[in-house]
Amino acid sequence: MLYIRYYNFSCSRCGRGYGGSLSPFQLGTGRRRCKNCNTVFNDGSREWPELTKMQKFEYVFPTTVLGYFGGFLIVLGTAYAIGADAHEKLFLVELMLFLMGLPWVPYFIGRAKRIRQSVERFERHRVFGDTEEFILST
Repeated sequence: MLYIRYYNFSCSRCGRGYGGSLSPFQLGTGRRRCKNCNTVFNDGSREWPELTKMQKFEYVFPTTVLGYFGGFLIVLGTAYAIGADAHEKLFLVELMLFLMGLPWVPYFIGRAKRIRQSVERFERHRVFGDTEEFILST
């Protein structure tokens, strides 16, 4: 059974949801404008350079992802153990890598994209200061 911990984020004034994530951390400027009530509120997000090393790790590898990859390692070990000879072991390990690893490629590409956007936004914010550009919309 796969346990999925999912975090939903919403406007602090009207409660309208604006996103969700496997991670408890959001990347952003910390300010967000609600499309529903037009309120600017502190959403608790921070940019990538502002996170601690542990928070960065938890952003990329939240609990659900770590659990999945723990099970993935067990399956790989089992596939290797049941293989009769070197060729069969290699085939089983490659098959499990393909079937269980490939579906996560879009997740990690998406995370890398959001991290890059966060670093770029952080640098622009340092140069230009606090402008309307840095209020994200829901």
